[in-house]
Amino acid sequence: GTVTTSVFFLVIVAAGLRAQQRAVTTGSAGMIGVHAMVLERVAPVGRVRLGDETWNARSAQDIEAGTEVEIMSVDRLTLVVRPAREG
Repeated sequence: GTVTTSVFFLVIVAAGLRAQQRAVTTGSAGMIGVHAMVLERVAPVGRVRLGDETWNARSAQDIEAGTEVEIMSVDRLTLVVRPAREG
């Protein structure tokens, strides 16, 4: 009884600690590094498609429609992007 209960709780606590150490993959943090496609020229603000959603985007450089971009950060409802690296 007591040994079984102790082992059970140790397994649960260990699983909980492992879960806390995982990287965040949801919300804005999960979008960093993801690629999107420019729908409307980003100069310095435009629109990109990420999955089934259209987002406002901005960049330090002009990026033409049809260019694949990488999400660098998220500022409220605007994605900060740069052209995706080749390869």
